[in-house]
Amino acid sequence: MSRANLNIEKWAYKYATAIDLALQRMAQDTLTVAKQNVPYDTGALQHSGQVSFGGKTIAHSNAVQGSHHHEVSFGKNDSDVQAYASIQENTQFGNYTTPGTGPHFLKDAANKVFDNAMNYLKQAAR
Repeated sequence: MSRANLNIEKWAYKYATAIDLALQRMAQDTLTVAKQNVPYDTGALQHSGQVSFGGKTIAHSNAVQGSHHHEVSFGKNDSDVQAYASIQENTQFGNYTTPGTGPHFLKDAANKVFDNAMNYLKQAAR
């Protein structure tokens, strides 16, 4: 293997790892922002929020790099909460008991985080 090939492999690994790290951070931040805007009645919906990496749900400090699959979800492990999450994400109701909460809590959070995608990539590539 030539020196050029080694450098390309090293670069590819470094940036693939950086992209994965950036996506992990973006998923975590999306969840954090979404939880701030989730309609809150009993708290079940807010507490059901989670991030999955590579198909496995993991805690914040146990993120595994290399999966490139990151999912933010609410109610994933409870069909009743999942149905409620879908209704709350997509329906505008006339009154919310908690100010600042409401529909599109997940979509709006994702858009807010994705607006800063380049900053996440730059930080992860350092």
